[in-house]
Amino acid sequence: MNANILFPAKARILAYFIIAITIVLAVLDSQLGLTDLYEELNDLFFHLSTGLMCFSCFLIQFSKYPEEDEMLMEIRLKLVLNALLVATLYLIISPIMEYFIFQDKIQEIPASQIIMFMLLYQILMFQMKRYSLKKELAKE
Repeated sequence: MNANILFPAKARILAYFIIAITIVLAVLDSQLGLTDLYEELNDLFFHLSTGLMCFSCFLIQFSKYPEEDEMLMEIRLKLVLNALLVATLYLIISPIMEYFIFQDKIQEIPASQIIMFMLLYQILMFQMKRYSLKKELAKE
């Protein structure tokens, strides 16, 4: 079965463009203080920018590379499972640490924070494994 579920390589360029625009808008907002006037506008901008960043990270992680093969697909699959495990451990350990170690009250962890954490973990680990794989293949 050859079910290729990856986005084209150009999707990564779109994702970097979205990240750049989001960062520029955040810097402009902090300089001009536009969202300080209205609390609703501040919340809307925060949720919109968080959603765009999550979407961009998703596009970066799941877009093709020119040397895409079965090995990279297997690495992606393993990293998705690893990210799920790490995020689950984070959800379990974080409240325990807040309550017992930092003596703070337990706070709810937003879903966008967990998704962003999982995607950034996958991107970072995938790039590290891809780099080490290229390095190994260059030696041979």
